[in-house]
Amino acid sequence: MAFCRNCGAQLEENIKFCANCGCEVENVAAAARRTDYTAEYDALDISETKYLSLFCYIGIVFAIFALVAKPHSQFVRFHANQSLVLTLLAFACSIVMIIPLLGWIAGIVGYIFCFVCMIIGIINCCKGTAKELPIIGRIRIFR
Repeated sequence: MAFCRNCGAQLEENIKFCANCGCEVENVAAAARRTDYTAEYDALDISETKYLSLFCYIGIVFAIFALVAKPHSQFVRFHANQSLVLTLLAFACSIVMIIPLLGWIAGIVGYIFCFVCMIIGIINCCKGTAKELPIIGRIRIFR
């Protein structure tokens, strides 16, 4: 059972447009695999805030600063959300590292993953793209 992403109406199988609002129906399988949301954001917003957004990945304090500096920027909000999820994962890795040996190994692997995701996020900001981070990118804490 699928629903329209515009109005929320229930959609019938194999239709191209919503009967309720006329919005084009996105292929559900393709939408589930999509990781690049750049087209959903205003190009002017991206060009004005892409370098501010990269500070989100440096630390949560900088993410809060970016949100305060540009509270209406959806591009900043996207990257601040990605940064917050990344920060929570790093916090979880530090908790796991309390466990001797296996926890240490899992924590170190997790920290390496966090570092790689941080670099990916910074590169995405510099390019002006809104791509999800690997594995953890689908998690939304705020919009």
